[in-house]
Amino acid sequence: MAAMWKLSVIGIIIASLLAGFIFYYVTSLSAKKEKKKQAETILSLLINFVIFIWVGKIVLNIALFIKDPLVILAYPSDSKAFYFAILAICVQVAYKVKRKQLDGYLLVTSFIPIFLFGSLTYEFIQMVSLGDDIAFSYIVLLVFLVLLYLLLQGKTRWMTASFFVMFLWSIGKLLLLFFEPYTSVFGYMLHPIFYAVSAILFLSVLIREFKRRLI
Repeated sequence: MAAMWKLSVIGIIIASLLAGFIFYYVTSLSAKKEKKKQAETILSLLINFVIFIWVGKIVLNIALFIKDPLVILAYPSDSKAFYFAILAICVQVAYKVKRKQLDGYLLVTSFIPIFLFGSLTYEFIQMVSLGDDIAFSYIVLLVFLVLLYLLLQGKTRWMTASFFVMFLWSIGKLLLLFFEPYTSVFGYMLHPIFYAVSAILFLSVLIREFKRRLI
């Protein structure tokens, strides 16, 4: 039963991300060749992210893994493994950006619509299949952000619109913590500091972008 539940969760995440990729491909104003290239890059990084989660789960529980590796492999990954994977993927992306193998801003702005619509799909499936009413507030936030993203697309710089939407996402998640018993991202319950740090990062990019325009 546990194995079937785990497979169903993985299946929902895969289906949600697939919906996100379709949304990106349909709504993006980039050329078809560029969209395909970015989609392939993001898919590769997402696969690496999953691998990093598993690595993080082992590294963070190395003592128990040595004693009984099957227990760790069967145990669901937690937020600490998620943080480990984020840090690892950021290091990988930073390395590739430094070597001019990736355009960091283009990568992030391409991933944002995938993340938003993928999250919306995931939360909707959770609410419908599991009757998770707590997800409703997050769904409302995601619907607003997706519509705002579509509204701003083409009317302002793509990067500015994308980072502005994600800044609002970070603030929105922080606010939800005051009204709901919990809020999660693809099933991972993250600390408020995570959302605060992401808000600061997205805001700093926006400020730098506005300063660049003024110069």
